[in-house]
Amino acid sequence: VSDDFGEWFEVYNPDPGTTYDLDGCQIRDTANAHTIGAHLLVPPHAFRTLAIFATGGGFVPDYTYSGVKFDNNAADSVSIFCGSTLIDRFGYSAAMAAVGGHAFSVDPAHYSAVDNDVPANVCNATTIYNQAVSGSNVISDYGTPGAPNPSCN
Repeated sequence: VSDDFGEWFEVYNPDPGTTYDLDGCQIRDTANAHTIGAHLLVPPHAFRTLAIFATGGGFVPDYTYSGVKFDNNAADSVSIFCGSTLIDRFGYSAAMAAVGGHAFSVDPAHYSAVDNDVPANVCNATTIYNQAVSGSNVISDYGTPGAPNPSCN
């Protein structure tokens, strides 16, 4: 899926005993925002996927957003705000954005809101979750939507 139409990210709940509902929270990039308009429950130690597509992206996301577009050629970020509280922000550089088809993968030892801000704790995903044939080429999408990431080491 082209980067423009296959955009997605996921959230992880590290809390061992609390389920969070992201209904009413905002997804933000550096210029735009989308308010989550449905109950999106994130149980303890669970992942939830949020995507710009509802179907056709290689998996079915837990929530589909609109109006937010992450830059594929320059530095950008994704943030989750609930009210005025920043829950987490993941920023990336232009150099990190330059690798098409590969999701950013946070090393599973560094899922915290502090650790995922350290570039050394992030790598390009290597697990194929979707493939398509375009002419004589096989195009692959890499990441682990809704599941733990492999180690970056």
